[in-house]
Amino acid sequence: MIISCTPYRWRKQGLMPGTASNKTSVQWMRANMRQITGIMCSSCDTPLMNQIAFKTMPLFFRFKVDGVNVQWTLQIDLEQYQYRLCGFIYYGNNHFTSRIVTSEGEVWFNDAIQHGRAYHYEKPFNQFAARDLSTAPQSRKLIIAIYMRI
Repeated sequence: MIISCTPYRWRKQGLMPGTASNKTSVQWMRANMRQITGIMCSSCDTPLMNQIAFKTMPLFFRFKVDGVNVQWTLQIDLEQYQYRLCGFIYYGNNHFTSRIVTSEGEVWFNDAIQHGRAYHYEKPFNQFAARDLSTAPQSRKLIIAIYMRI
C-alpha cells in the first residue's frame, strides 16, 4: 500500500473512490484502488489515502460493479501491460447470466436455463451503449466485469 493525500484532490474533478459513475473503466478502476484512512496529512491537513499497488500485475481484474454506470472500454493500459474486456456477469431473480466479449470485440450472451451451454451472438461491442451493458435480458443487473491481461 502507498499512502498519499493527492487522490483527495479528485473531489474537485468529481471522481472520488466508490463514486466513479459515468467514468471510463480505467478511471473507475483507479478511483476504487484507493481508500480513505483516518490519518491526516501533516502537510495539507487532509485525510491520507491507501493506494493499492502491485509488485506483479495480475492476469485478471474482476470489478464488482453494483449499479455503478461505467463507460466500459475494450482495452485498458495499466503500467506496461494491456488488459482486454472479456466478460460480464449479471444477477437477478436468483439467477446468473453472462456475456462474453471476444478478442475481436463480438459480444455473446448466455442464460443457461434457456440456452444450456450455448452462447448466442448479440452484436459488436462498439454498438452497445453503456446503459445496454448495465443490464441483461429479464432485467438482470450487471454485478461483475472481467478484464484479462493480453
